[in-house]
Amino acid sequence: MWKNRVKTVLKAIQTLSYDRVEPRGLALGIPDITITTPAGHGWIELKVTGPMKLQTIMLPSMTPQQYNWIHNRGKKAGRVWVLVWDKEFDWMYFFDHTALWKEEKDDKVRYFAKYRLVIGSEKANNKAYWIEKIQEETNKEWKHQRTTR
Repeated sequence: MWKNRVKTVLKAIQTLSYDRVEPRGLALGIPDITITTPAGHGWIELKVTGPMKLQTIMLPSMTPQQYNWIHNRGKKAGRVWVLVWDKEFDWMYFFDHTALWKEEKDDKVRYFAKYRLVIGSEKANNKAYWIEKIQEETNKEWKHQRTTR
């Protein structure tokens, strides 16, 4: 996912700087990628999907630390996104912290999300499509954050 899709797209966005962050054990919960654009700074967490049901994605690999980091930082700055890959159908789903929630049942915690942007398999290799859509979504969110503070 990172090497074949995400990295090539981020690299192609000339107004964006990014770094892959892998703090392993030092700072649990920090997302995988940090990005900076002329509009501001943000984070992207990469995930692979679990079962899906009516625009809802189960995130079995989400940890409590990741959920808390994304949820808390997103509420304060609004610049945290999750990019999820469905290996089975080769689709990508993009959403922000507001679409993420957890459910506790039978002493288990499960994490879910409702996605905002779908990048279908026919468009997944189209860098121009990704760039346009990701910029559109991030700019929309950043403009909203600036006007609501």
